[in-house]
Amino acid sequence: MPVRVAIVGDYQPDHETHPATTAAVHHAGEYLDLAMEVSWIATDDADSLAALGDFDGVWIAPGSPYRSLDGALAAIGVAREHEIPLLGTCAGFQHVVIEFARRVLGEAGAHHAEYDPLAASLFITPLSCSLAGKTFEVALDAGSLTHEAYGKTRVSERYYCNFGLNPEKEPALAAAGLKITGRDQSGEARIIELAEHPFFVGTLFVPQVASSRETPHPLVTAFARSASTCSERRTNSDSNGHRSIAERWVTDDDLFAARRRFADRIPGFRPPVAYSVARMDDGHLSFGHVNGPTGEHRLPAAVLASFCGYTNRTGTFALSRDDFSCAVAALAPAEAATHWEHPNLWSWRRLLEQAGPESSFIALYLTNLDDPVADEHDAAFRSLLPVPEQNGSAAG
Repeated sequence: MPVRVAIVGDYQPDHETHPATTAAVHHAGEYLDLAMEVSWIATDDADSLAALGDFDGVWIAPGSPYRSLDGALAAIGVAREHEIPLLGTCAGFQHVVIEFARRVLGEAGAHHAEYDPLAASLFITPLSCSLAGKTFEVALDAGSLTHEAYGKTRVSERYYCNFGLNPEKEPALAAAGLKITGRDQSGEARIIELAEHPFFVGTLFVPQVASSRETPHPLVTAFARSASTCSERRTNSDSNGHRSIAERWVTDDDLFAARRRFADRIPGFRPPVAYSVARMDDGHLSFGHVNGPTGEHRLPAAVLASFCGYTNRTGTFALSRDDFSCAVAALAPAEAATHWEHPNLWSWRRLLEQAGPESSFIALYLTNLDDPVADEHDAAFRSLLPVPEQNGSAAG
């Protein structure tokens, strides 16, 4: 099964870095003996890309200003929140900073001077001198992902950019986990990494132009290796009877239409009248949003049903952390396309974010309100349900 990489950017064949990006992924794949499948995704398509959760890696390409700032930020957010390996180069570095500032720091007005030089909160500002076409040395932090990839603490790389990180914003970013792990000789930021993420790296330089079939770039090779690990995790889930959630269920931008299509395609599938996910910590249950018989937002029931073997039984079903995380990741782009935050997904994200190393996850699923309670988890679940006016099946 190929390792799937999405390159998010507005492809221009005469822009040296763009064909070089595609080629660099394949160079790394050949070196690692991996079949790589590369798809370019235009930024004005990225914010409605229902299948983004199916990619094993995301590369945010050079080429700012993008046709769609929002599309680029949406793609970065999916990779950041759902642990999909990400590499952002040149403009990719810059937009990683903007996405993190807006979504993590809560700086809604965080901006890039190339789009709006008069914005009140500029995180990306003009460099003191253009780096376009120049090669400079970068010092890497020992123990960083980039240091591990290169195997040394000083490297020389080529640039194509005129904008970089505003030094005044560095402390806030670093305090929230976006660390500067590479600097030039004057101490300015050239590499950023997100702590507590399998692979989330932004470089102001463009490593892809230094890659060749004979000498694949070490940072791109590290990115491809991480994407392969993500692919293996998906394959292991599939071998347990779980095809990709995005492939199986998120098939168009309308969540409710997708839900109906899911029900039509799965023989014997019965939507529950009530469902939720709970996290267990030392015997204590923390519930996500509960959809009961009077609820209206029933879509992710299809996802829970897939993990329960398309069951028509009431029951409590164990969810692996990887399966649960992948499900939430795959659903996020389709949720974004509807421009409202689904209550289940909001609460499921919280369950994941607050999970400890020993936490486990449970799907709670009632196909009929008259079904007998299976165990203590179902009893706790049922106690949270609203009292229905009448028994009946959930609406599609």
